[in-house]
Amino acid sequence: MGFIENKKSLAIFLVAISSLALFVANICVSKVFNVYFLTITLAMFCYPIVYIIDDVMAEFFSFKDGLKLELITYGIVCFISIFFYLGTFLPSTNVQMDSAFNVMFSITPAIFLASFIAFVCGIAGNLTIFKWIKQKNNSLFVRALSSTIVGEFLDSFLFYALAFFIFTNIYDIWTVLSLAISGVIVKTLVEVVLYPLTKKLINYLHKSFNEDLAVL
Repeated sequence: MGFIENKKSLAIFLVAISSLALFVANICVSKVFNVYFLTITLAMFCYPIVYIIDDVMAEFFSFKDGLKLELITYGIVCFISIFFYLGTFLPSTNVQMDSAFNVMFSITPAIFLASFIAFVCGIAGNLTIFKWIKQKNNSLFVRALSSTIVGEFLDSFLFYALAFFIFTNIYDIWTVLSLAISGVIVKTLVEVVLYPLTKKLINYLHKSFNEDLAVL
């Protein structure tokens, strides 16, 4: 990671990866399937990437600066989402392709608005808990996992309730609850599995920035 030489370059890198992961997640969220007793969406495998990035942001940036980076991220996703949504109003020479495009992106405003509300609440919870635990416990695992559970709980329940029940009424309340609960479980398990990578990345960045703050 020689291109990440300071916190400015780190911020650019984190915003770029987070924006990509969020946009892919917003597209994949409509793909719903069952795995045993869990009802999940394809997007659930993108969100842990976002929360790992959030942990890195919380480790190296203040709450205020971290929130600014998150809002910049969402500004980028907003621009892309609006661009695709406006495309649904344009005529097409291929009716079949146009129909598929419209089905995919016609609910973009509902998905984006629900995603934004859930994202802001989830990130605020994630950053707040991360910073609070960091003052009391030096274990990265404890603060990363605790903050992720809080953030993903807020994010999952708000997003699925707003996007698929209140704004669009695509699913019934029980499916929405199943999606939300499954989301918290799956995303938390994925972050636990990826924790060694998170720890290694944060320790590497501390070393790169000449900060003797190795985490546990």
